Amino acid sequence: LLFVLCQYSIFSTSMKSLGLHKTMVSSCLLATPPVVLIPISLIFKARQTAVITYLAVLNGVMLVAFSNWNAALAITQNRAVEPSSRARLNALAAIGGSIARGGGPMLAGALVTFSYTSGIVPMQLGSLVVYSVVAILGVIAFMMNLKLEDEDVMEGMK
Repeated sequence: LLFVLCQYSIFSTSMKSLGLHKTMVSSCLLATPPVVLIPISLIFKARQTAVITYLAVLNGVMLVAFSNWNAALAITQNRAVEPSSRARLNALAAIGGSIARGGGPMLAGALVTFSYTSGIVPMQLGSLVVYSVVAILGVIAFMMNLKLEDEDVMEGMK
């Protein structure tokens, strides 16, 4: 319930104040790259409550941001096609999402296995490689979102 309330209030506030494009871009920036902050929890070794709180807040921020990015993306997609084509678009988007949700864990597993057992990366640095690759992929997604046209700016030029 707390997640839903946070997500709805943050999404509606950001849509009102930032607009669709900036909401999508800022949510993308907060959704994945902060994963690189997870290893900081090792600093709090002796204080388990601090570790749990830190990781819960970080995970909550990333999940709310990812949900907001998905919502903004769905709105953008639906605005990009004629109303009569929206059902097909949403079906294709659902198929693409399902493929990504199926392939993501497989690729993550391969990355983790490579990072810890390849012999190329010292085992002590394996988790750093995993977090860094995920953060870099998040930055790439962010940069791709930046390249999308801002609908609000385009309307202002008309």
